[in-house]
Amino acid sequence: LATFTYLGQMLTALLRDAETAQLLGSGVAGMSALFCGILIKPQFISSFWLFMYWITPLHYTLEALITSQYHQDETPIMASPGSPFNLALIAKGECVQGSLDPCYGSAEQFVDVTFGGWFQYENVWRADLPYLLGICLLSRVACYVALTKLNYLRR
Repeated sequence: LATFTYLGQMLTALLRDAETAQLLGSGVAGMSALFCGILIKPQFISSFWLFMYWITPLHYTLEALITSQYHQDETPIMASPGSPFNLALIAKGECVQGSLDPCYGSAEQFVDVTFGGWFQYENVWRADLPYLLGICLLSRVACYVALTKLNYLRR
């Protein structure tokens, strides 16, 4: 939340009027939502657009939240027959194809299958938090510089 608040304040300070800042801010928020890895899973983003996945702050926020929440979580989750989770459990030999018995995997396995291995717990301290802190710091510095150096008033 702080990341988008600071980015919005930076855009408001850098741009001439609030309408332009709102327009650009809504574009940033929309692209963040689209490429964060939830609406389009990382493994399905085309290579041309993959850079958007890596620069959007929402990706790092969600990766940190989801992986830290479900790291080593052994809560059983029933896999629906034919689902990617079910097929992954069958491939690992934890379930039998065509069996009438319910197939269960852990919450950690579910996250790994759902995001295709792109969301990793190891990234929380190594990449996610440093990136988010860097974005916050950069936007605060840019906002400060814009507020002290830019003057859009005409006299």
